[in-house]
Amino acid sequence: MEKVRTIHVGLGPIGLQIVQAALERGVAEPVAAADVAPDIAGRPLEEVVGTPGAGDFAVSDSLGEAIAAAEAAGGADALILATGSRIPAIMGQLLAAIAGKLNVVSTAEELTFPWLRHADRAREIDGEARRRGVTVVGTGINPGFLLDLLPLLLCRPCRTVSSVTARRIVNVSLRRPQLQKKVGSGMSEEEYLALAADGAVGHVGLGESAAMLAAGLGWTHDSIQESIVPVIAREACGTEHFAIRPGQVMGSHQVARIHTAEGKSIELVCRMTHGEPDPHDEVIIDGDPPVHLRIEGGVFGDTATAGCTVNILRQTVAAAPGLLAVKDLPVT
Repeated sequence: MEKVRTIHVGLGPIGLQIVQAALERGVAEPVAAADVAPDIAGRPLEEVVGTPGAGDFAVSDSLGEAIAAAEAAGGADALILATGSRIPAIMGQLLAAIAGKLNVVSTAEELTFPWLRHADRAREIDGEARRRGVTVVGTGINPGFLLDLLPLLLCRPCRTVSSVTARRIVNVSLRRPQLQKKVGSGMSEEEYLALAADGAVGHVGLGESAAMLAAGLGWTHDSIQESIVPVIAREACGTEHFAIRPGQVMGSHQVARIHTAEGKSIELVCRMTHGEPDPHDEVIIDGDPPVHLRIEGGVFGDTATAGCTVNILRQTVAAAPGLLAVKDLPVT
């Protein structure tokens, strides 16, 4: 199959890994890119990425300029968006890409199942995408695979399923500093709880994973119960980015639960702390037959997010127009 001609918007740590992975897999040909950072915009993409063959064209400083540059270079098939996590923050970018008749694959966590919190915006995205004949999909390792698509696939051999429990336990000390900050590293408990009340700390997308999994199983539910609490350090810990003292926050513990009227249930746990002693990813299905999968050490999220993005490019371009979830795409 021919390579997908791509525009890359957002060249932070994840965006750069996506470009690298696309080139390594041989599935994409970058034709334009954009980033607002002044130390990135204006430089050749291959210099920014550090990978020969990434493209000698200059990185634009806006999505609009990148789309125009792609059109001047013969057009693009898809735009890979690695900027914000939440729908309101990326809505304008999505609509601009759709207006340019570009398929979109985005790492925005809320876009993996936007019908949960942004039903009106989801309908608008879907309508515009159908009108322009393009497909929009949100993806990532979590949400997008470990706590939603993977459990759904593991339910396939079950004649019946009564409950699904999935856990992602992460040693955040091994991850990028942006994620370490995101889980509240070094905050006081009071500061953490105040930010958590505004959704400004912790993992984004756990509720979306629960909703996608329930939809894939065909389960109806009235609501999703979500909780988030800080994990407090009992001894000094941290990394070169955060020195955490006893009594300060060393991570987040989040849970999303669904209970159906028929007595079926979903429980998803996302725990990210410094020095987590037993990192792993785990899925437990109470069904006929029961299924239990445990990935020791867990899947390294930064690399895997790039893989999850690149590996659905061709499926997205080939899919029917509209706003889709990763569960709606072919697995291979």
